[in-house]
Amino acid sequence: ALQWVHMLLTKSASRVMQLSQQLWPALFKCLSNPSNDAVRLVIEALARMAPDDDHFGPFCHRLLQQLRLERALLERRGALIIKQLCELL
Repeated sequence: ALQWVHMLLTKSASRVMQLSQQLWPALFKCLSNPSNDAVRLVIEALARMAPDDDHFGPFCHRLLQQLRLERALLERRGALIIKQLCELL
């Protein structure tokens, strides 16, 4: 499913961007996936959906909320998530 999102972002980014906030809940949930590769794919997709002003603020708010609510995610994957996002954004 993550590869499908990437393909859609490549082929029709503007349409995906219109639905980005509807896709975020599923993508943010995938940040807890045990696979580092899956988490990296999610981070790449999220980074591609967050570069403009209309999406960056809500994206950051949602990410911080997710990390605040899921302490285990913050402790286990927080550094990976932040490092990847810094490289991609």
